[in-house]
Amino acid sequence: NDLKLFLGNDVAVISTEAYSNCNRNLHNAVFYKSGTFESVVDITLDFEKYQNRNNNFQIIKFENCSKSLILVNVHLASDGNAKIVEGSEHAEDLRNLEQLLTYLENQFSDAYIMAGGDFNFSDDLLSKHFSDNQVLNNWLLDDENTTGKGTQTTLTQAGQMGNAMDHFIYSPSLKNKICKLAFNENKNDPWNFALGVLHVQKHGETVIRIGNMKEVSFIDYHTYISDHFPIITEINL
Repeated sequence: NDLKLFLGNDVAVISTEAYSNCNRNLHNAVFYKSGTFESVVDITLDFEKYQNRNNNFQIIKFENCSKSLILVNVHLASDGNAKIVEGSEHAEDLRNLEQLLTYLENQFSDAYIMAGGDFNFSDDLLSKHFSDNQVLNNWLLDDENTTGKGTQTTLTQAGQMGNAMDHFIYSPSLKNKICKLAFNENKNDPWNFALGVLHVQKHGETVIRIGNMKEVSFIDYHTYISDHFPIITEINL
């Protein structure tokens, strides 16, 4: 609610707080501009059997005059990310997500479907898991044409880039609808992202700005905003 007030009166929010069984700090939320869609419906509870141990999937259906967009908001819990150990809770969470996306694709064959968020797995591990288990074979992970695929998006307390754990995966029907993905396009500066995340060095201090927001120090960003840089995409529906 605090973030909604910060974003403005024309922004609506759907939170998992009412039905999530996870730590309050791990609740998911989707914010959207009111009036942009004909209808916005939280259908998460229709798919409870696919939820992971922290109930951290959120499934929102956006309706417009054309196809529907089904957005799956993802936050998989972290158990370490060096490998995927079959049978572990972490791997089972990922398998539940794979089954959920496969089911959504079958049930909503005319809809665009996208999942995005913190997977706590690298793109290499995800790709291998999809391939080994023969799931989501025709789906796209991040952007196959993006130079910054698998770019680092997590931040360490020391002010360094960490691991590449944040991703978009989407159904093939969305491929030609993706306008931009905000992955790193400047290999000389791992902090600069294509859609508005800027890294500035001022007086020996790391300063971060996202879009048109005011500049904040790295310490304040890490403490009050997030330990991840945002991943951003533009979709032309």
